[in-house]
Amino acid sequence: QRMGSEDFEDNSKDGTQDIRLLVDRFEEMLMNGKHYFFDTSEFEDIIDYFFDKNDAKKALLSTDFAIGQYPFSPVFYLRKAQILAATNQSQKALEILSYVESIDPSNPELYMTKGSIYSQMGLTDQAIENYKKALESGESLDEIYLAIAFEFENTAKYDDAIYYLKKAIAESPESEAILYELAFCYELNNQPEESVKYYTGFIDKYPYSSAAWFNLGVAYNKLELYEKAIEANDYAIAIVDNFSSAYFNKADALMSLNRIDEAIEIFKETLSFEDPEPTTFYCIGECYEKKEDYDHALIYYNKAISLNPQYADAWLGVGVVLDAKDRTSEALHYVKKATELEK
Repeated sequence: QRMGSEDFEDNSKDGTQDIRLLVDRFEEMLMNGKHYFFDTSEFEDIIDYFFDKNDAKKALLSTDFAIGQYPFSPVFYLRKAQILAATNQSQKALEILSYVESIDPSNPELYMTKGSIYSQMGLTDQAIENYKKALESGESLDEIYLAIAFEFENTAKYDDAIYYLKKAIAESPESEAILYELAFCYELNNQPEESVKYYTGFIDKYPYSSAAWFNLGVAYNKLELYEKAIEANDYAIAIVDNFSSAYFNKADALMSLNRIDEAIEIFKETLSFEDPEPTTFYCIGECYEKKEDYDHALIYYNKAISLNPQYADAWLGVGVVLDAKDRTSEALHYVKKATELEK
């Protein structure tokens, strides 16, 4: 059954009101200098409330009260370490985590927290070492593999990053974010053929993954296999009919095949599915320039500049078009502006 959006909103409001009552009771306790009882889940809600509001002082205060009532509960020591790390107190956080390790050495969140702190400190090897310890729990493997992959990405070890991203996808094949991250790594590693091979195999298992079709289209574009790129983007659009990036990439491939009128039509269709983007206006302008329809080219190049005055290519586009219209002295102004923005 479909849950109505208004029902969802009502439930959400009730939950927010409950937490607000808890927080009010906690703040009343602080004001009166008394000690009220809260169970562990209530303390967790209070801590999260202050943390989400970026009130680190009260978040830490609430963790200290929680530790006072539940001194043998690792969860509150972990939360305190996470808050300290978020406020650039990494060494204090690591000291607390050493204590947690002594009382609960098999806790995967302990090692994920240590890993993220070491990552924040730029200590990649220590971060990966701790993430790998978290893997031993067998829980949330996709998140852990993704964290390891990010560490390898940050040090430009893309082969290693790709290896762990594939493992993350095997755990969570429905995660579009991880599918896009893998495509990004293939691009950084200049491996479009490997990208095609992977996404083709993935689509054999999951043919309704719009993200996989889209990423396959990106790889085909990179390989200048534009007909195949158009086909892959068409599949992505068939699955998600308002997939603006797939429309854009399809139009880009059409433009590369010199099918200019079709490209213009699809670029314009992109605009009906997303807020106007300067790049889309620029590409439409470029299409009109190729058609030698200079008046329309100027309109769209200027629209790109209007949205992003720092867009050097659009300034250059106006200059080229004005020159083609024998308005060279005006054109020089735009070309000079382009070179000022990008030497």
